[in-house]
Amino acid sequence: MHKILFLLLFSTSLFSQNLRVDSLQLSLSKANNDSLTVKLYKDIATELKETDIDKSLEYAKKGLSLSKSINFDIGIGDLSKIIGDILDYKSEYEKSIEYYQISLSIYIKYRNKAGISDVKNSLGGVYEKQGDYNKALENYLSALKIKESIGDKSGIASSMNNIGLIYYYQESYFKAMDYFQKTLKIVDELHNKVGMAMTLNNIGLVYDKRSMFDTATVYFKQSLKIHEQIENKYGMATSFTNLGNMAFNKKEFKIAEDYYKKSVSLNEELGDKWGMVSTYVSIAVLFQHQKSYNEAIGSIIKAINLSKEIGYREGAKNSYIVLAELNENIGNFKEAYIAQQQYIAYKDSIMNEENSKVLSQLQEQFNAEKREKEIQLLNTQKQKDDLKIKQKSTQLIAVGFVLLLLLILAGFILRGYRQKKKANTLLSAQNEEILLQKAEIEDKNRDILASINYAKRIQEAILPPDKLVKESVEKSFVLFKPKDIVSGDFYWMAVKPNLVLFSVVDCTGHGVPGAFMSIVGYNNLNQAVNEQNIYHPGDILDKLNELVELTLHSGEGKDVKDGMDLALCALHTNNNVLEYAGANNPVYLIRNKNSNFIHNNEKYIASVENEKYALYEIKANRQPIGAYINRAKFTNHTIQLIEGDSIYIFSDGFPDQFGGPSGRKFKYKPFKELLLSIQELDMAAQRKMLDKTIEDWKGGSYEQVDDICVIGVRI
Repeated sequence: MHKILFLLLFSTSLFSQNLRVDSLQLSLSKANNDSLTVKLYKDIATELKETDIDKSLEYAKKGLSLSKSINFDIGIGDLSKIIGDILDYKSEYEKSIEYYQISLSIYIKYRNKAGISDVKNSLGGVYEKQGDYNKALENYLSALKIKESIGDKSGIASSMNNIGLIYYYQESYFKAMDYFQKTLKIVDELHNKVGMAMTLNNIGLVYDKRSMFDTATVYFKQSLKIHEQIENKYGMATSFTNLGNMAFNKKEFKIAEDYYKKSVSLNEELGDKWGMVSTYVSIAVLFQHQKSYNEAIGSIIKAINLSKEIGYREGAKNSYIVLAELNENIGNFKEAYIAQQQYIAYKDSIMNEENSKVLSQLQEQFNAEKREKEIQLLNTQKQKDDLKIKQKSTQLIAVGFVLLLLLILAGFILRGYRQKKKANTLLSAQNEEILLQKAEIEDKNRDILASINYAKRIQEAILPPDKLVKESVEKSFVLFKPKDIVSGDFYWMAVKPNLVLFSVVDCTGHGVPGAFMSIVGYNNLNQAVNEQNIYHPGDILDKLNELVELTLHSGEGKDVKDGMDLALCALHTNNNVLEYAGANNPVYLIRNKNSNFIHNNEKYIASVENEKYALYEIKANRQPIGAYINRAKFTNHTIQLIEGDSIYIFSDGFPDQFGGPSGRKFKYKPFKELLLSIQELDMAAQRKMLDKTIEDWKGGSYEQVDDICVIGVRI
């Protein structure tokens, strides 16, 4: 887990700051009116905010108390903002929000645009730390709009940096980098060292996500150097954690541990609980790699407890997934399952809120949103009242019905044998009716099954025939195992002069719903390639997304939100160049261990390796085909293959299959290791081994949970 830096635009030195504090305290002792005293309290609190946070809070509270006693609104607004900042640093987020709201109401009352934008930026930071990205982005965009209207360059840089962080969290890394680069240009022009250090750190995070670890390390070290120059301990702690993560990625584990220890020491000194969470998670992952599982669990429990204490949902989410893996490592599968469920719960709570609004809705006026929420609350209360009335009515009806049954039963008893005979006659008629209905249902089921089997024949007809696959790529295989009669996964191929395009597509769902989506995907792929003559995978996926969204649009309020994940390859058969683009699904390249793999001028680190071969993962864009917020262009990767290379694309059905002695998922790492272990086999034998492995994994106890599709190609 990486540490993020929020942009706080200040620059000072410890020595000069101490002189200013001494001077202000002297002036405070001589102040002869209340408004001047309030101003001095505010100035001292501001100066101490970065060096003695508790002393700063003490002065700020004194100033706020005096402001309230003399009804000095400006003082109440300014000092509430400072207290909100301090509580934010102390990870007391709910209290921080309360003080920010007080400050915001004062600034709005006096139309203080600079103050309003500063508070909104700070509120965005608190919501971001809590994982409420919707509210965070709303406040950042509002702050940016005000900063631009008053020409505040420092404020513009701060808001742009923070908007970039939201895109980073949502895995829109190109948009995030665009905002960070714009921020860096502004803070460089302003000679703002803290802003430069924090933006350099955040650019490093993007390079890390692109697996460019050496480049990321350069940016993190530049950030650390500036933080050390200005004695910003918060920034230093963050840089130490991120440098530790880079060392871990490069398997320099002793260096990583040293960086983590430095970060923990500073965070404990500062009382930065939010910063401690990310460092404890990183330490736990390091211990996990070293198989020191007890130490790893101890560290991750600290991260979970701190996350819950400060309401840091993103931290809790990241901690629980590590805890699940650790429990699985030591065979505590029940605890692993519980931790996995906690991870899913936190992930769903964050993602549901992230996707609850589109960006255009964030431009609406806050008063209109407030009125809408009030109406919703009134409607909700009315629904509750209606439900209570309905429940009472139902209870009365039920009581009446029971009394009526008792009367009828008494009548039956009195009427005796004649009524029993009538009842038997009626029961016989009902049995005949049930038998007729059963026959009708069986007839309908046969018709439905016949229709599905016919759909299967249609789906099989559109799949590339084995002859075409072998003629186009001689050394290849396709493993295709639908879960149901029809499949949501499908594979696709198109052959052009000196070019073979092939793809594995995983549509939303399986069975009949997935099969309908597969027809949409198949037709639109053909349209993009065969009708519009688009041959670069990145461009094909951009066009495919456009066509799918058009196809699934069926009128206002009826848009289909389903879509598909896929990996798409274009193999140039004349020079063995592979082009690849992916929507959530990667491509694996397996190469002889003695040959390096360099891509985009970066030496790739093997994901897994054995004595002879190394497997490299070229990652996909983290977005599907279909409806998605914050969509970016798909990345087109160009890879020079060499003789003996093997490439694999696949859906998630194989790694997600449950089975084995403990009833758990097969998972991606064992899948990678399996692919490495079969490299000495020809492609036909590889297919058989994959098929046998997954069938043995299921055994007789577990049914197939999803469609399975794997394509392998050897150069």
